[in-house]
Amino acid sequence: MIRAFLVGAAVVTLTACGSHASSIRLTPDGHIGPLRMGVSTTAAVVAFLGEPDAERHDHNITLGYDCRAGDGWRLTTRGPTCNTVYWIVASTGRLGDFYTRDPRYELQGVRVGTGSATAERLLHKRLYDGCEADLFAGRAAVEFVDGHDVHQANGSLHVVGAHVHALAVNGNAGIFDCL
Repeated sequence: MIRAFLVGAAVVTLTACGSHASSIRLTPDGHIGPLRMGVSTTAAVVAFLGEPDAERHDHNITLGYDCRAGDGWRLTTRGPTCNTVYWIVASTGRLGDFYTRDPRYELQGVRVGTGSATAERLLHKRLYDGCEADLFAGRAAVEFVDGHDVHQANGSLHVVGAHVHALAVNGNAGIFDCL
């Protein structure tokens, strides 16, 4: 599970849903469709996706899309959860971190729901259990759930039978403690 550090008071604004592209490509160097980690601004995110469903303003500007009750990233203790979240570093005004559970986003052919064996093949990596079960491609991370550990001769724990739960791109907003 990807963990978060959220600090400070928050202001939440609920708005109508934004429009989304049918498929959005993530790259290991920090691109999310036309957006780029450390470069893109709030205005660029809104121009690409439309107005967010929810916002939080503290040490980051948090833009939530596809928000509703249920599973997802919770922007506040009582607010909605969002399937896709963009964090803008307030001090720089630039895109700092990204998280999604939306299967329209893909990293080298890997999407939410992809099985761990397929993801390993597409990313040319093996999934091991550590802080959490993740595969990495540069700044991008693929989070897995529901697998089980198989002990390897070298003492490592290979995760099998899992599936992709979320995709993230780690920048400099300080959201992820395990990526």
